[in-house]
Amino acid sequence: MPWRARGRKHRREKCKTRHGRLAADTNESYPVSMAILSRSSLVLFLFALATIATACDDATSDPGPEDGAPSIPDAAMPDAQGNDGQLPDAGDSPSVGTFDLTAGPFRVDPGVEQTMCLTLSLGNSSPAMVRAIRTTLSPGSHHMILNRVDEGPEQTDARPCNAFAHTGDLIFLAQSAEASVAYPEGVALEIQANQLIGIEIHYINYIGDTPIDIMGSIEFDLVEPDPSLQPVQIRFDGNLNLILPPREESTVRSTHSLPAGANVFALTTHTHQLGVESTLTRIGGAESTLLHRSTTWAEPPLDMFSPALVLRSTEELELVCRYQNTTDETVIFGTGFQNEMCFYWAFYY
Repeated sequence: MPWRARGRKHRREKCKTRHGRLAADTNESYPVSMAILSRSSLVLFLFALATIATACDDATSDPGPEDGAPSIPDAAMPDAQGNDGQLPDAGDSPSVGTFDLTAGPFRVDPGVEQTMCLTLSLGNSSPAMVRAIRTTLSPGSHHMILNRVDEGPEQTDARPCNAFAHTGDLIFLAQSAEASVAYPEGVALEIQANQLIGIEIHYINYIGDTPIDIMGSIEFDLVEPDPSLQPVQIRFDGNLNLILPPREESTVRSTHSLPAGANVFALTTHTHQLGVESTLTRIGGAESTLLHRSTTWAEPPLDMFSPALVLRSTEELELVCRYQNTTDETVIFGTGFQNEMCFYWAFYY
């Protein structure tokens, strides 16, 4: 059953209860630096099934705060048209407002694990800048990776693919039911007209003995191009040297550098099901500082920092992943659900 997906622009008033939402979650890591939005040839972790379903189906509905997503602070949404920090109505411009992509539902049989890829046009008719990204994934999704693809055709039918099959820059990783990032004031992600978005979804039906329907959604908040906004940078890095003996607890450590003066505003980590704890610690200064800790492999938090953390040239990030191998087999690094990973994911400028 193929997936088809499409992009659509919301009018601001139809979606006002969805704009200005922030729920954080994402993560990844590698010892071979995948810095700055580049999708390296590394075959890293894969798991994140996420397709994309759209929200805001009723212009008059107002679900309010009970949907659990905290609000994006005003500073995160620049005043593009004198609207007190709010995005202008999408009708004012062909590339301003909230644009979404949808996919699914997709029927997944019990025990089936797969990675699917598709490439969709966002539908913005002129260049724009992204100020926030939000995703929603249904149960059964492991993770979803988004790439900014600058050339090539749309691929609206989802097809099986390998890890990091898309060319272009990595822009987001969703690994929880609700995930989002809002960039700090003065920071944005530049996109071209009719921007292609590569979507890589890793899923497994581990829920029960019956088929499940997988679906999800992605929303992009866009503003007019502004040369004064600094470009978002992303680092996806980690440790590939994983050998976890059977029936034992293991800990792996690695250190990772970011460019001197990097302003880090979001951090997260990523492991698979044997991971019991993962941390990121700032080291190399007068004292070490714990920046991130996750004890939930399925939904690690995305920690946001305001103001951003400025790393000096002598400072690094120490990534530590602790595992409890409850199986009778030695587990090594790999992209499958039965393998393991130890990664971090950093947003900075």
